[in-house]
Amino acid sequence: MTISNNQADDAGGGLRVSNASNPADVIEIETSDIEKNGAADGGGISVKGSDLTLVGVAIVGNDADDEGGGIQAAVGSTVTATGMDISQNTATQGGGVRLSEADFSCTGTTATNGIGLYQNTASSAGAGVYVGTDSQFVAVDCDMGALSTDNKVGGTGSDVTIEGETTHLGFGADTDKTCTYGYGGTCL
Repeated sequence: MTISNNQADDAGGGLRVSNASNPADVIEIETSDIEKNGAADGGGISVKGSDLTLVGVAIVGNDADDEGGGIQAAVGSTVTATGMDISQNTATQGGGVRLSEADFSCTGTTATNGIGLYQNTASSAGAGVYVGTDSQFVAVDCDMGALSTDNKVGGTGSDVTIEGETTHLGFGADTDKTCTYGYGGTCL
């Protein structure tokens, strides 16, 4: 499935998942492309108050005016990503992913295989991932790119910006990840 070339005035240019009727339900998307979409927040995907599982999904070339060029996850959301390509997305905060009172886990993404969290751009903070207050970002073999594929904030590298209590684990082959800090958290 391909979701492309859509525009939303507020959230979720490609896909908007909001307040799933049954909190026990998990929405799952597999082997799809979400590309070249735009919105104020969540250019590719906006998730609020819901659980979303993404397997083998490419979120590429999306744009948000404010938060989450690729994915915006907010207020009680949990996003689980496996074998993903989150790249070439742009936003003010969180070019790839923007979290606000939400959790995001990333596993098995390696930029050397064309899969990973890389080449995203933010004009303010968190080109790869912006982790806001009361949010958690867990990365296990989630490659943030090499020197030639780094995430960029205003032309300089910034894979992760941390504003809240956060956990980072196992960034795969990327030993050059960069983290900037606001109020707390760790980047291991």
